[in-house]
Amino acid sequence: MYYIFLIIILLFAIYEVVTNKRNKLIFDVLFVGLTIMLCLRYGQGQDYFSYMYIYYNEPFYNYKEVLSTNDIGFYSLSFLCGTILSLDFEWFVAIIGIISMSLFYRFFTRECEYSILSLFGLYCTAFIVYMTSAMRQGLAMSIYVAFALPYLYEKKWTRYILIVLLCASFHASALILLIAPLFYSMDSRLLKITIIITSLVLMFLGATFFDSSTVNAFLADADHDKIEENTQWVSKIMRTIYMLPILFIVYNVKNEQLQRQINLFICILVIYAVFSFMNDIATRLWGYALPFFWIILSLLKQDKLSFRKNVCHTWYIVLVIMLFFNTLYNDANSYKHVVTMWTFPYFSVFEKQEVHQHMQYYNYLGY
Repeated sequence: MYYIFLIIILLFAIYEVVTNKRNKLIFDVLFVGLTIMLCLRYGQGQDYFSYMYIYYNEPFYNYKEVLSTNDIGFYSLSFLCGTILSLDFEWFVAIIGIISMSLFYRFFTRECEYSILSLFGLYCTAFIVYMTSAMRQGLAMSIYVAFALPYLYEKKWTRYILIVLLCASFHASALILLIAPLFYSMDSRLLKITIIITSLVLMFLGATFFDSSTVNAFLADADHDKIEENTQWVSKIMRTIYMLPILFIVYNVKNEQLQRQINLFICILVIYAVFSFMNDIATRLWGYALPFFWIILSLLKQDKLSFRKNVCHTWYIVLVIMLFFNTLYNDANSYKHVVTMWTFPYFSVFEKQEVHQHMQYYNYLGY
């Protein structure tokens, strides 16, 4: 199922780039398909059963318990669905999926003029991780791009801060987005290039001196504790390769809107670099850079980069496919039976028994 959608979206993304035309009907069909797949999933991702455990074992019989939690937004939604409405966890997951995808739809239709290419980016970099498994952060990301970004563009700082605080009520990592306004109006091209190069150096040093046992792969969306140390140098080289086109775009692009999006991308890049020696934190923070990554590649079509633009698009497609396989490779470790990234299964609510036989965490959590 995952590979079928990968091939379908990839083909339409390439068609969109080649023809330079947006087809809203195709985009809508693809988006609805992903939404249905997200809402019907069962046991996908390493966090699925952990959320199920919390949902059934912390029923929040009184609202004071909800108020005492750090992620009050998420637990309030759990309280509403689990305690007040008495919904099964599968319905709760579907509700989160519909809300998140609806908000992302608002984002794609408003911000990404050529949206199938950007949708391909979401599918490869965030869908299986932040939408399927890390549901809280996926919901926080969708709220941010749907409501906070417009206020950031309009420089309505109070409203922007309030929306970011709302996002943080679902996942505290969203608080880091409060510093985005500091980068939004950055104009110096030399300063941007200097920041990017410095960030690359920091990420290199972070992996080398602070945490030599793991690979802090740039743009990584999975747990790297299981990756062998001898792959570290490959990771460092790939991080640099990933970033080179962004350096090129910063130097050549004339589109003011694209420049602002690049500034926000650089903002998250700096944060990622600073925390690159703390694997779990860096991975979570990087999720907020992905929407700007999708926007940048969409806006490239509006900027006159000719051949260079096509090179950047090719780089983008190859990159996100690599990240897609990287995610499946790491998530395969959550299955008891022999599962590889090539045989990575999609399980729905109609295949619960098969999931219980495959998942390592199911029996451990006592369901």
